[in-house]
Amino acid sequence: MKYNNIMHPERKTDMRPIFLMFLILITQAGSAQKNDGRPAPAHSKSLDISRSRNLLLDKFLEKDQLSVMLELDRILMLEDNDYIALYPVEYWLLSYWLKDYEVILASCKGLRLDSLTKDKQTIRIPPSQDYLGPKLVEKLSASKELLVKEIAASTLSEEEKLFLRLNLDYLLPGDATPEAQQQRLNELSDHFLAKYPGSDYASFVKQFIRIRYKATRNGSAYALYLGKFLFTGNLVDYYKHPAFSG
Repeated sequence: MKYNNIMHPERKTDMRPIFLMFLILITQAGSAQKNDGRPAPAHSKSLDISRSRNLLLDKFLEKDQLSVMLELDRILMLEDNDYIALYPVEYWLLSYWLKDYEVILASCKGLRLDSLTKDKQTIRIPPSQDYLGPKLVEKLSASKELLVKEIAASTLSEEEKLFLRLNLDYLLPGDATPEAQQQRLNELSDHFLAKYPGSDYASFVKQFIRIRYKATRNGSAYALYLGKFLFTGNLVDYYKHPAFSG
């Protein structure tokens, strides 16, 4: 019994320095992580927009629809009168992929060309060049048939479905020549406007999708010239006072 009573206090005294040393090591390790000498990562709206666009692209390529939806909401909050975070074409293509047709229809109602710049007196800063737009066009062009079928299977009205297909043709032109593609868009636009002349999307179709040139009754032309005439033959007998400019 005396042996046990003597050894028990000694075990306590032996463990205390070890425990204190352990606490000191943990504290020093935590302090080293906080004060490692590296500057904090830079934070700015331009960088936030760039990071968000890259994340959108990565999650789109991974076919992670939930993450794309969440990041899409976040990046739209970064946009203001000074910064462009997402171009309308990119926003619409992502919405087609997410089958979020209501936001496409709502944004196309009453959209005007000057509204894309928010304010004519304000210069909006575009995002840094990346591959979000090109990859969206590439991937969705390859699956365009599926997108059209998904539109047809939706519960939208026939007018809305027809407009969405027309707008999709406008966003994903395909491999046809620009002239042939525009001719097809004009025919589809005429069909839509004839079927739904009072449509809420008629203004958008006329302003952005259908392009048609008409000849006017009157026209004019002008030419400018400047130089000096050097006659080497009989013309010098006919033109005594050539003009140098006109």
